[in-house]
Amino acid sequence: MKNRYCENCQMRLVQRREATPKLKIKLRNNDELEISVFDVWSFFKELDKAKPMFGSREFQVTRVVENSVFILSNDGHEQLISYADFLNVWREYVKTRSEKVNDYVKISSNASCILTIIILFLESKLAKKYHDSFNPSEEASEDKGTGVVYPKIVEILVKREEVLTSENVEFDPLTENREAEVLLSNIDKYPHAFVLASILQREVGADNVWEIPYKFMERLGSFEFHDIQKLSKENVKKLMSDPPPLHMYPNTMAKSLYLGIKHIQERYSGKTSRIWAETPSSVTIVNRFSLFSGVSNKSAVNAVAILVRKFKIPVKDKTAIDISINKQLKRVFPRLGLVSKSASDNAIIEKAQNLYPPYPGVFDYPIKEIGRKWCTSGVPDCNACSMTKYCPKLF
Repeated sequence: MKNRYCENCQMRLVQRREATPKLKIKLRNNDELEISVFDVWSFFKELDKAKPMFGSREFQVTRVVENSVFILSNDGHEQLISYADFLNVWREYVKTRSEKVNDYVKISSNASCILTIIILFLESKLAKKYHDSFNPSEEASEDKGTGVVYPKIVEILVKREEVLTSENVEFDPLTENREAEVLLSNIDKYPHAFVLASILQREVGADNVWEIPYKFMERLGSFEFHDIQKLSKENVKKLMSDPPPLHMYPNTMAKSLYLGIKHIQERYSGKTSRIWAETPSSVTIVNRFSLFSGVSNKSAVNAVAILVRKFKIPVKDKTAIDISINKQLKRVFPRLGLVSKSASDNAIIEKAQNLYPPYPGVFDYPIKEIGRKWCTSGVPDCNACSMTKYCPKLF
């Protein structure tokens, strides 16, 4: 038996020497998932039924024969992928921790499709029980909320998000400090400002840590990373602590900031933008942020969501971008019958993941719009709301 572990994906490949090879993956939640060729075919068959909700790919998984699957590309060419190819390509992928498909062409001419198939399968929240998952062709059952037409609600919200994104609608700036907002928004010249602010995110301690990098660098007298990386731990602590301190816990934040600067130096050679260079998957960027000292998964996901939505950073997929918990969401989601009134934050996040696995955070902007315009905390304006026809009005 051979075991390999990928730090970026947090998955482990287990290959067993048996008559019929088995591909087993260790998931983040410590569950082990075994993937057979039939599982892959069945999973993609379900996704194809769900179109256009789940988007399109450059190929379809069409049928399975013994230990092989057949894929049909957009040009009408059908090709066979053997299970041995799956094992070889995935083993190489885990070993090298790389996302450059051309690294694997020498292993298999089908490498690009194989990686797409396996990664979509694994990163999708349908992976464990795809056959029991939400079926977009069905209406909600009684236990999900009588009369709630999930597919239509999801479809409307997804389409609205596309419109809001294309119109560059922004509901909230990162900070009310105009100079700090300008600095953070200059992601091309000062990417370190955004990253350093992201690693200072905590549940308590400051009303708005997005201002800290600006104030810190203003005290330093330079906004350039090559000047910041020259600072000693004592220098960073002094800049954070001098009256007035830049955070409620200046020493703790000074340590995180110093370690963050060193991490950018050592892992990315001082080039902060390499964190999201070459269009990686959203999962990969989340994991890269999570490697910074003190950064929680929630903060990492939030950072990636801002990169994608606000700064239009291209990513291979958006599966790791979860919905953001806020007062509008906690009010509108239950009223739409998508969750119960007493649903926890984690339950709401999980529901969004199940409703739209390719991009759980797709609901953020349209829900904010509904919550602020019509579905207010007072008397909602149901007649004007875009969801009037499908809202079960469970409030």
